[in-house]
Formats: sequence, structure tokens, C-alpha cells
Amino acid sequence: MPYQVPTTVAIIGRDRVVGQALELLLRGADYDARFLGEPAIEKLGELLDGVEIVLLGPALSAERREKVLNGLKCEPGTANIPVLELIPTLEGTRNGHVRHVMWPCKTEELVRHIAEVLAEHEAARGPYENIATQQRAV
Repeated sequence: MPYQVPTTVAIIGRDRVVGQALELLLRGADYDARFLGEPAIEKLGELLDGVEIVLLGPALSAERREKVLNGLKCEPGTANIPVLELIPTLEGTRNGHVRHVMWPCKTEELVRHIAEVLAEHEAARGPYENIATQQRAV
């Protein structure tokens, strides 16, 4: 079986303890996880180079979430990165481009959501874009 490069997950959040815990849990599930804290919006393109999915931590304010999401959309290198928001309640969170997950949740549930988001993203991409992803297997 060929070696698969681990999926790279960036975690953006205010709570360092939660961010580092997520990073460790995801690494234990064979992801390359990076906790970035609350980076400056203008640095997102640079910091998210090579990232395949972004998790927004539960402690981010609604205003900060919107700034991050808008920053991702505006940067050509990050506009197509799927986003998974970890939130304490699903009330009032209907953004069609972002999947929401109740937090806290079990690691297995989070991993399942990540896999689903990545599969949906892969299916939505054209066949030529998918070839580049398949070539990542070494």
C-alpha cells in the first residue's frame, strides 16, 4: 500500500488549550494538525499554504469568525479551502459554505465530519484538480 501524505488541518481559535487539544487529538487520528491561534487576516494566505481544511475553534466571536471567513474567501490561495466550524450551539448558524459541528464532540465524530467535508469538497472539484490530489500519494 502506498504511503499517503497526511491531510493537513489548520485550527484557528482563541482558546489555546482547546486548540492544542484538538491538534493532539487530530494528530492521533493521523492528521497533520496545526494550531494557529488567531492570526492576522492578511497572514492567512501564507499560514494556510498546504492546508486542506480549516477548523474554526468554538471560542471565536461571531465577528472574528466572519472576518476569518471573509479573509479566506478574498485570498485566491485560500478561497477553496473547506471550513468546519466548531460551535456550542447550532442556533443561527446557516452558512451554506461552512459545515457546523457541535462542540464538544467525540474525536471519532470530528474525524467523521472532517472526512465528509473533504469528500464533498473533492466531489465538487473538477477532474483535473482531483488528479493533483491523487498524485500526492507517494
